[in-house]
Amino acid sequence: MKNQTQKQKKLFIGLIIGAVLMILIGILFIAVLSKSNKELVNDAINQFMIQVKKGNLEYQHAFLQSIMKNGLECVLLFFFGMSIIGFPITIFLFLSHAFLLGFSFSSILYVYKWKGILLAIVYTLPQLLNLGIFLIFCYFSLLLSKYLFYQLILKKSISFSRIMRQYIKVFLVSLILLIISSAVEVLLVPKILSFIL
Repeated sequence: MKNQTQKQKKLFIGLIIGAVLMILIGILFIAVLSKSNKELVNDAINQFMIQVKKGNLEYQHAFLQSIMKNGLECVLLFFFGMSIIGFPITIFLFLSHAFLLGFSFSSILYVYKWKGILLAIVYTLPQLLNLGIFLIFCYFSLLLSKYLFYQLILKKSISFSRIMRQYIKVFLVSLILLIISSAVEVLLVPKILSFIL
């Protein structure tokens, strides 16, 4: 039992370390982009910030899009957790979130220099919230994949009803938190950004 708990701790710590590394890679990635790609990043961010300042964002459409994107990813992770092959896919999806967080942060700094630190923090706040939510959910998803491996491949007996109940609870809580995060991203963040701008 103690050995099992240590393995679970290692898995959780591994996810955190992986996320930190991918955030750092995402931050540094802007430096290796070509000049034309940097210009594309610059134009995209400037255009977004202009729309924010003018208040021209379609909040309802953006909110539904955000919920659908986050919700779909959460549902996919739910099903990946119930398969052995879902283990590497789950890790990839989680780490890609961390990379995009780092890249978003450094992109705003690239456009606005040091004056953009506050903008970058506010803009990436919902991504940070999502990363925290996906960290917990991915952890449980990976645990379920591991238990499936133990039962199907190693033929160990495991109480699946208890594990599935816990997994479904984590899934539903994650969905609710992602809806709240989407509301923060679409309804609150643009207002704070427009105030800073």
